[in-house]
Amino acid sequence: LSCPKAWKGQLLDTMSLSDCKLKDGMLIMLIGSADTVVAQTTQVVFVEDLPEEERAAVSLPAGFQNLGNTCYMNSTLQCLRGVPELKEGLHAFTPGQDGAASIGGSDMLTQALAKTMYEVDRTTNAYAPGDFLNILRQIMPQFAETGPGGIPKQQDAEELLSTTMSSLSNSLKTAHGLADLGGASNLVDALFGLEMEVKDTCDECPEEPSVSETRTDRKLTCFIQGGGGSTAHVDHLHEGVKLGLTEKIEKISSVLGREAVWTRTS
Repeated sequence: LSCPKAWKGQLLDTMSLSDCKLKDGMLIMLIGSADTVVAQTTQVVFVEDLPEEERAAVSLPAGFQNLGNTCYMNSTLQCLRGVPELKEGLHAFTPGQDGAASIGGSDMLTQALAKTMYEVDRTTNAYAPGDFLNILRQIMPQFAETGPGGIPKQQDAEELLSTTMSSLSNSLKTAHGLADLGGASNLVDALFGLEMEVKDTCDECPEEPSVSETRTDRKLTCFIQGGGGSTAHVDHLHEGVKLGLTEKIEKISSVLGREAVWTRTS
């Protein structure tokens, strides 16, 4: 910085501006040289110029196309897609590992799911899970039901999740994605299995002995209650899960000799 009327020569780091004779309107000149521009060593690549698979790796996950009332399937696929250990197990899956001459329904559905998960992770466009849907309807005809005009019926996502888990448990027997199965017989139970103590008590007959057992479940049910006229309200997740651990069932009472209402508590 140079200002002949305020100080002599250049303004040094050791000089104090309070000692300078600065006045309004004085001209201060900046004299210097530009730093050397360092040459760019890497080429700039924009996301839109990347190949589709590389662009998918750095973009928001692609969604699934609705193929006609298939929101139940799309939501189930999105849930399963969020489990990296399951996707690793699907990627390593080879049909017919049990030595069977032909591929069974469970292996067919598992193979179709593996293909779906592999392809949707490598695109930025909405993905059409047509192969999975076709195999699903082939081996589970209830999901192929149609209404008036041939329009596919709405289906239940929980039912699809349960049936898909069952198929995967029959096919994925190795611990891909995990150090080991932790005593489980398949990858699904190693990832999702919950050991539950279940007790059944007969509501209609106090003399009926209660029945207890230990079993493995693959999901926790969360009941949502509330609304106009309702006396029970669920404001927090743990409240809904707690409600889901108690249910009413019907089964035979040996004392009454007929079906009766029981309370099942887990």
